[in-house]
Amino acid sequence: MTLVEALKTGRLSDFIAEQELFGFGKANKKQFDDVIKEAVKAHPPQDQTSNSPVRGGSTGKKTR
Repeated sequence: MTLVEALKTGRLSDFIAEQELFGFGKANKKQFDDVIKEAVKAHPPQDQTSNSPVRGGSTGKKTR
């Protein structure tokens, strides 16, 4: 069962029990925060590379 299925069917506790059987335990707050921060990082548009200038011509790098 996926998390989405568990949420849709109201079986979240079943999902949690299943995941614990697979060896996934509880995460501490730091682990959770780290995963969330990584998941919500802003990614550049697909047509823009990391070194491409953004609108306005800035590369986002500081110059001296």
